[in-house]
Amino acid sequence: MIRHDLIAQHASARPADLALADQETSLTWAEFAGLVDKATTALSTLLASRPCGNQSRIAFLADSTVEVVVLQAAAATLGVPIVGVDHSLPAEHVAGCIAQIRPAVLAVSPTHRPLADEALGILGNCRTMVTSLGQGVPVGDWLRPSAESTEQVLIRWNKPSFLALGFTSGTSGQPKMIVRTATNDARRHQDIVSTFAVTSKDVYLNTVPLFHASSSGWARIFLTEGAPVVIAGELDAEQMARLAARHRATFSLMVPPVLATYVKVLRTLDDVPVTPFRALVTGGRQVSPALVRDVVERWGHVLHIYYGTTETGLNTLATPADLAEAPTTVGRAFPGNKIAILDPDDLPVERGEVGTVAISGYMIADRFSTPSAPHVVVDEEPFWRTGDSGRLDDKGRLTILGRDQSGRSFDVVGAEAELRELPCVQDVYVQVMSKRGTSSAVAAYVPKDPAADSAKVRRLDERITATVAEVLGIRDVRIVRLPSIPYSPSGKVRPKGILIEVNAA
Repeated sequence: MIRHDLIAQHASARPADLALADQETSLTWAEFAGLVDKATTALSTLLASRPCGNQSRIAFLADSTVEVVVLQAAAATLGVPIVGVDHSLPAEHVAGCIAQIRPAVLAVSPTHRPLADEALGILGNCRTMVTSLGQGVPVGDWLRPSAESTEQVLIRWNKPSFLALGFTSGTSGQPKMIVRTATNDARRHQDIVSTFAVTSKDVYLNTVPLFHASSSGWARIFLTEGAPVVIAGELDAEQMARLAARHRATFSLMVPPVLATYVKVLRTLDDVPVTPFRALVTGGRQVSPALVRDVVERWGHVLHIYYGTTETGLNTLATPADLAEAPTTVGRAFPGNKIAILDPDDLPVERGEVGTVAISGYMIADRFSTPSAPHVVVDEEPFWRTGDSGRLDDKGRLTILGRDQSGRSFDVVGAEAELRELPCVQDVYVQVMSKRGTSSAVAAYVPKDPAADSAKVRRLDERITATVAEVLGIRDVRIVRLPSIPYSPSGKVRPKGILIEVNAA
């Protein structure tokens, strides 16, 4: 997150301009600088009193509000790693995250205190200090007025070695902590600012929950340029749309389920003016040609699609021109990245052939919380082997097919895109399961008309079955109808809930 010295520069240049807002609170640059100053001095005193001293780590289990950004900025000022924990996870997974972080301080929103207590109870003898990050208390109940300034504190503060932490999504199990020991902030900042022409006149709508690493990373880009950031993560689509309209947001990153719902809700809000987005960024397997068309109809050719993971950063980017020519692509390699498609022996395949996606670039993590990492060497260069399968076209554009199936690649992303073209399908998720050399597929879908008669339902089921079988080349296809697809707050499907429904059917 942005440091106090940069905030102070913006506060000196335009103290009364908006810097940060959420649904309840708005901060000018002067107010933001003042709160981060207090938070930094208080946090330094608190950390100095802990047994691990200046090598402390901070975790938060909190809603996405300006208070969290103030805490993140204070930690960045001191050079102390801070990482969010997904509060939608079960207590045992939250406990697993805390155990990997080993934080000196855990900041908790009042709404998530029961979850924190349960998780810490699972861990038993844990030395983590728990502090409130409550509404109306900008950085928790440990914030106390101090006669010192941040500048005075930093003179004696022993800044630790750089360390950045994050987590995988954990949609299929315990999230794994990702470790980076070298900063790429300056280069990443310049690459994104240059690509999107970010200026202080932008207004960034932050729709990804702040516990996700990408959320604070994108917010930092805009705050560093002096552009205000509007925190909308975890709001429902109508609240998000009204907040965006109030502050006239010009730029946003939205995961596909949020973007699809946002566009749908806007059609029903006659009193909400069209948000003047000049650029929208999205990424994930739920992006379909249908969603691209909806965005173009609403805002014109502003949509960019990226591919990347928490482990590898921002790896490819599809521009509006790319999408007009190849609607299913996730684009070409982003500056500083190389994309390789590998066979089961980790050897590069020819253009157009399918294999495992591997990434080389300056944003790649060092490792997970354990020393292991899926590193491979391709043409004497280190790559990170992802869990995805894909192919590169003759122009170097990447298309993702889905998760790699032990050397077998099924185009589940393509199957889902085909199903989203059906007029009776609201949302869909396809999963392939392989056992003893045979493969079967599950297609879970949300019908647009839940009250359709049995004849219509049967015809739709048959059409979905035929489409999945044709695209995947799998004859054994099971269908399940759901009221909604279960997504995590960061837009990832949680397949466990779907498989429970399948087994119960």
